[in-house]
Amino acid sequence: MSEKRSPIEMPLPASRHVVVALDGSPRSIAALRRGAAEADRTGAQLVVVHVLQDRPDGPAGERERLSASETEMDALIAATLRGGPAATARTVVAYGDPARVIIHHARHADLLLVGAGSGGAPLNGSTLDPVLQDGPCPILVCSSSDRAGRMSWTVRLPARSHGRPAS
Repeated sequence: MSEKRSPIEMPLPASRHVVVALDGSPRSIAALRRGAAEADRTGAQLVVVHVLQDRPDGPAGERERLSASETEMDALIAATLRGGPAATARTVVAYGDPARVIIHHARHADLLLVGAGSGGAPLNGSTLDPVLQDGPCPILVCSSSDRAGRMSWTVRLPARSHGRPAS
């Protein structure tokens, strides 16, 4: 006899790398919580990606801003996960176009989680559109903030393999 579960409780396929795009918005924090739970459930490495668009002048300013942003993201991750599942996430802070950086870091991922844009529409936005179009793995989009454990998710499976070997 099989057990019935709600769509949110349905387990995802076992994965080895879970990537979360984190910009600090409530939806991205909800994505971080779900990504941490999936990484913990599957024994995957949790990789949290934060993108900075504007580079400061000079290499010293660049290094200083990267370091400060990494410290800020580590603190946000620690506060969000509070020693819970996958509390030892690997943080990546990089400069560049957000969509390109996210896609680049998800190229070997088994799952990518992102928060929907601030407008609340789950499948549009200057970053989200290209990530959904060219993302190399299944993508979960959190389209509502985390309120009392109730979130709204949209699942997007890749249309093509992007050169990844079939499992």
